[in-house]
Amino acid sequence: FDFASEVAEKVPISITCSLLGIPASDVPWLLSCSKRALSSETPSTEWIDALEARNEILIYLGDLARLRRQDPGRDVVSAIATETIDGEHLPLDDVALNCYSLILGGDESTRVSIIGGLHALGTFPDQWCLLKDGGATVSTAVEEVLRWVTPAMHFARTASTDLRIGDAQVGAGEIVTLWNISANNDDTVFSNPRRFDVARADNPHLALGYGPHYCLGAFLGRMELNAVLDSLVRRVATLQVLEAPQRIHSNFLFGYSALRLRLD
Repeated sequence: FDFASEVAEKVPISITCSLLGIPASDVPWLLSCSKRALSSETPSTEWIDALEARNEILIYLGDLARLRRQDPGRDVVSAIATETIDGEHLPLDDVALNCYSLILGGDESTRVSIIGGLHALGTFPDQWCLLKDGGATVSTAVEEVLRWVTPAMHFARTASTDLRIGDAQVGAGEIVTLWNISANNDDTVFSNPRRFDVARADNPHLALGYGPHYCLGAFLGRMELNAVLDSLVRRVATLQVLEAPQRIHSNFLFGYSALRLRLD
């Protein structure tokens, strides 16, 4: 079966939307928008499609924030919409942007990490056996999956001060690109970085960022990855990748749109 569509696409978006109090009837539409926002399953998609998808999500969340401010429930949107800072509510646009960050952290990056992690476990059966036999914990496997996949390949940041990086001089105010996927394969930090090792103990990866811009959905994403891997380890004896997975088309996000597996 296609693990991407049958499992990985269902778990993160369902959990995230449940936390946000989004009606179940809206989840399939929100998933389609989330998938279009940062990537495409075909190489011919226009950039305007991604922009439209992001705008549709933000408009939806803005309307939802307005409703929850008037009639709050026990969900994350209500909590953010009704909270005050120095006696003032957050602008509804800020509420929508914060909730959108949770959707990105809880769905998009988690979804492609789950798919990429299962592809790696199927490609390196010794690592699946190590995990099954208790030679590695699910928690260390989760960190290695995040490092190995690195769903967000890069980010742009503005230098707050003049600095020198290697042979390059960066001036304050200049925009630089941080290549997380390169950092996570740095052989001065990681021993044999191109080996998928679910027992890797020293794993200071940057898949979720660093500092004040650390991923807002990191805790939720880790919890979802942990739940999926733990469930598979308890239920599945062997797994096999049946065919090469389909890569998504994106200059920002790394991952696969389809992954055919056999689970016994």
